[in-house]
Amino acid sequence: MVYAKNVGLDVDTMLKSISTGAASSVQMNNVASRALQDDYRPGFFIKHFIKDMNLADEEARAADTELKVLEDVLSMYKELEQEGMGELGTQALIKYYNW
Repeated sequence: MVYAKNVGLDVDTMLKSISTGAASSVQMNNVASRALQDDYRPGFFIKHFIKDMNLADEEARAADTELKVLEDVLSMYKELEQEGMGELGTQALIKYYNW
């Protein structure tokens, strides 16, 4: 979404285009349009997502498994929480990219 916006694409059209193909996801279909409207009301709170992802990260480390994407996304959400956004929905991740 950020890429589309930055290169001048209509983000809503881009989302509609990819929502019917292999790039589609439940998260994208359910909350992307809300993020486009600056609607960050939680379906799932950032603070709870962080708790769950911390558990997943601990389990991965205990299994001596590096999950780089998990670590990166968790770091992004933690930064948002530190900025006072823990009560927002997970779609607020787009704010990490200065949307």
